Amino acid sequence: MNAGKRIRRLISLLMLMLFAGGCTLPGSTQMLSEPDWKISEYGNADSPIPAVPNVSTSIKFGQDGKLSGSAGCNLFSGVFKISGNQIVFGEMVSTLMACEGPIMQQEIAVLNILTGNCSYTLEQGLLTIRTSKNSMLILAPQDKP
Repeated sequence: MNAGKRIRRLISLLMLMLFAGGCTLPGSTQMLSEPDWKISEYGNADSPIPAVPNVSTSIKFGQDGKLSGSAGCNLFSGVFKISGNQIVFGEMVSTLMACEGPIMQQEIAVLNILTGNCSYTLEQGLLTIRTSKNSMLILAPQDKP
């Protein structure tokens, strides 16, 4: 067997092992689908605000490109698409309950961040979503029951 053929077979074998082993490629919705996330901090990247304490939050990124959750008050859902380190959020829908001041402020800020084109990083177990206007949302893994 010539060297070129061996290299092609080796590359094919490595690709098969990568995909069969369940590895996740950057820019894949699978990267964000596990675990479920909770809000850790949000707001201006220069002075982020901690999530309102003792308020349950959740954000679920589905492998199908659908997003759902609660920023502390209402339920929301929408769609997203990942390309490289960019995440694009489509139109969101939400229930319309009014909540206490800090919880409502958190919800408005978070839903404003989950709009349009953003960048994201996944480092040290934290998912950080940034807008072009210097707003950010830091998500931590949801606690397991």
